[in-house]
Amino acid sequence: MPTTSVATRYAKSLLHQAKAENALRDIHASVSLCHQILKTYGRLREVLKSPILHRAKKATVLQALFSGKVHALVLKFFDFISQRGREAILPEIMEAFLAQYDAIQGTRTAYLKTAFALPQSMIAGFEKLTQALCPCRAVTLVQDVNPRLLGGYILQVADKQLDQSLKQQLRVLQQHYGQDK
Repeated sequence: MPTTSVATRYAKSLLHQAKAENALRDIHASVSLCHQILKTYGRLREVLKSPILHRAKKATVLQALFSGKVHALVLKFFDFISQRGREAILPEIMEAFLAQYDAIQGTRTAYLKTAFALPQSMIAGFEKLTQALCPCRAVTLVQDVNPRLLGGYILQVADKQLDQSLKQQLRVLQQHYGQDK
């Protein structure tokens, strides 16, 4: 997902502060948790984007949800974001932080969509394929099961996408042979 330059700057600021406090791994773990929760709960994203709710209320919601679960610096960062009225882009900020952290660590995140859950032996093969597409020290593979693909896979890493799904192949056949009529 693309992130805005504003989200990237806020993420860079959090990353810089995490380095300064020598808490980069702890902040990464906290941001990962926040990112997962924001990604999972669409209602929370709606609350953060709501123009009706006041900033203070949004800050209270974030503090109530994450207090005791994330690093204190992340809670302070939420207050910082709320003071500037940037709660709506918090998911993008979290995503940008994770991308910047991965770049520092030499890690790439790849997204794999398949029609069914894959065994670990096949996942290792996709990690090697990812390293061949985009050289890096390590790969974090996020698997998404989507039965509508029918079969095959879609691998997305950085700005590259390899669509080898049965659904895509059927679409190509239809386009190719559908024009001959």
